Amino acid sequence: MKKNRMDAKTRNIVVGSIFLAAVLIIFVPMLFDKPVQITAEIDDFEKPEIELPDLTIEEPPLETLYEAGARLDAHVDVDGFDKETGVRIGEPELTTEVAETKRWAVQLASFANENSAQNLVDQCIAAGDQAWLSVAKVDGKTMHRVAIGPFLRRDDAEDQLSDLETKYDIKPMIVAYQD
Repeated sequence: MKKNRMDAKTRNIVVGSIFLAAVLIIFVPMLFDKPVQITAEIDDFEKPEIELPDLTIEEPPLETLYEAGARLDAHVDVDGFDKETGVRIGEPELTTEVAETKRWAVQLASFANENSAQNLVDQCIAAGDQAWLSVAKVDGKTMHRVAIGPFLRRDDAEDQLSDLETKYDIKPMIVAYQD
């Protein structure tokens, strides 16, 4: 039986010839192409006229600023808490329910230590609950309250109550939620 094999030297010559032919077919036409010239003229471009509105800003008189600061000082303590409600300005307020309550939350716990409160929030979020932290001053002490919600119906908050009690082994309570 005869094997039809090409020796190594002949094989290298054939492969090299195919490679050279491919290079010639690809690159030789590039040598004969004419260079492309961009003929667009940018010098004749007209800048559009933009009419700017009058942006004159008048500063309020200093007396007005002082009065506004004094009104704010009357409602907020040096730490940024509302003197009446004890809630940090800009945070939701958790209070006892009244007849006019329109939104509710489930308060899980209240901590004097912020790290403990944040750990519970992280645990709740990891478990898929929409937990958040509310900071307020109660009897002069800063308290960090962990809550779930808000809920638009009290029934929804009640439905969560027993599940949360079992899940976190705590006694949560329903509170009113106000922005």
